[in-house]
Order: sequence, then C-alpha cells, then structure tokens
Amino acid sequence: MSLVNTQIVAILVLVIVFVAVVGVPRLRGGNKRPLRRIRAYDMLPAMVGSSIEADRPIHLSLGSAGVGSETTLLAIASAELVYYVVQRATIGDTPPIVSVSNPLTLPLAQDTLRRAYQSRGLSNRFSGLSARWYPSGSRSLAFAAGVTAMMGVERPSGHVLVGSYGAELALILMGTSRRRVPTIAASDQLDGQAIAYVMSDAPLIGEEVFVSNAYLGESARTETTALDLLRWLVILTMLGGAVVSIINRGV
Repeated sequence: MSLVNTQIVAILVLVIVFVAVVGVPRLRGGNKRPLRRIRAYDMLPAMVGSSIEADRPIHLSLGSAGVGSETTLLAIASAELVYYVVQRATIGDTPPIVSVSNPLTLPLAQDTLRRAYQSRGLSNRFSGLSARWYPSGSRSLAFAAGVTAMMGVERPSGHVLVGSYGAELALILMGTSRRRVPTIAASDQLDGQAIAYVMSDAPLIGEEVFVSNAYLGESARTETTALDLLRWLVILTMLGGAVVSIINRGV
C-alpha cells in the first residue's frame, strides 16, 4: 500500500471514530456515554476510604517516570491520577505519600500534592515532605528497597504504583502481598507490566493510565470512548491482515 493510500485510510478511520463518538450520541439527543468498567478505578474510592478510617497513609508512586525524558507524558498522566486520589484523601488526618525515583519528577510530585490540597481549601496542611525521592536508575533495586523499608515504617493502607517500573516492581509487590495490602499497578515497561498484571490486585493496562480524569474527575467521556473504539479498530485490522495473509498463502 502506497503512502498516499495509507494516509487516506488513516483519515477515514479518524473520521469514522469522530462520527461514532461525537456525532451519533448528539443525534440521539444525549451526551452521556457509559464508561467501560476498570477494576482499578472501581477500587480507588474504597482504598481512600480505608486510608482515612485506619488513619494510615495511602502510598502513590510514579516509579522512574521522569519529566524531560521519553516518559514525560507518562509522568504527567500518572501525576494527574495521583492528584485525584490525593484530592479525595485530604480530609484524612494522615497525609498521602508520593514516591519517585527520578529527581526531576520530585517537583512535579510536590506540585501535584499542593494543587490537591489547594483544591480543597486546605493549603495550610500541605507538606512537601510527603513527596519522597528514593535512589534512581533503570531497574533500581535501591528504589524497591527504599519503598519496601517505607512500608515497614509508615504502614500504608494501600499502594497505587503507576508509572515506569521494571523487574524491581516484583520486590515491591512481594512486600505488599506479605502485608496483605491492596495494590494497583501499571508500567510502560513490558516486564514491569507483566509483573503488575500477575501480582497486583488490579492492574491498569496501556492507555487506561491516561483516562483517570474521566473516571475520577469531571472530564467528558469522549476521549475514553474514542480510545476503546480505536483499540477495537486496531484489533480488527490486525485480524483482517492475518486472514488475508493466510488466504494469499493458500492460493
């Protein structure tokens, strides 16, 4: 397929998605779109409630996702998720803990905490010390050791580990499993995502990290519906290509 044909197909797909997501609901006279259920987002309110009732912090981590690197968008999306969780947890007496392993992400974590407290009119309760840096590095065992040690001291009631993790995520999740603490996890690294899927209570997969505003905030649901539709279009395209390849080989 030539480059021009590929561009035409891409434009047609985008037009179809736009019409299906935006145009059709408006023609039907409504703008409410049911969200696909994601267990991790269903769990979060209960995790925050448990943190408040037990007077124990909820721990949120961005891992090694860093501002100014190839994981910048992931760091921003993860920080947005952290914002909505912290916003709900501010009414508790024990402040949430946010951990990072990239030094450049520490100011982002501190600002996220500040915005969350400010949105509730509780700026006087904000403390930058709630954002913590642990030793960085790819597949950082030091970061995993620091987080595990923090678990023993602070005894978080739950963990939301959404960012960039490698194999070191297994050590952290082993610690949460021993303490029987609910955990949500996700990673942009293949090995880290595999570990999150197997060992966490509710993994977030792929672009699910980027739709926290639709599930926890007040965002329009158009973006989430579009992502789901595009996912199925990609799957159908791959399956169609495989079928055509098999037929051609048979011929």
